[in-house]
Amino acid sequence: MIFINENIKKRKKNYLKIEKIILNNDDLFAVKRNHISLLSNFAIPILCKDSRTRDFYLSQFSGAGIEVRPVIAGNIQNQPFFNKYVSNKYSLPDTSFIHDNAFYCGNYPELTEIDLEVISSCLSK
Repeated sequence: MIFINENIKKRKKNYLKIEKIILNNDDLFAVKRNHISLLSNFAIPILCKDSRTRDFYLSQFSGAGIEVRPVIAGNIQNQPFFNKYVSNKYSLPDTSFIHDNAFYCGNYPELTEIDLEVISSCLSK
């Protein structure tokens, strides 16, 4: 149990450090988390104001050798398998916005202060 508690504490610390960078960057939206009682994210979501800005930050991360992933909750209708099984499509502007403008980087307990500084620098203009 001690190991789990240490991991939760470390993930929270990492998240809060990166969140400060996000909050101070007007290219990015901060993800609201006031409904979460225990902060232990496996990833840090980066939500950009538009796709051109997202591309800029993706190149920052790529240039630093940091792998990122699309946000899982994007518009599922844009996934190739969806068209295979579902014929009806709906207007989902919010999920489309997330799909087009967001990504995440990993948040794991083994991130070092140097790792967090590199991530922070990737989120700087």
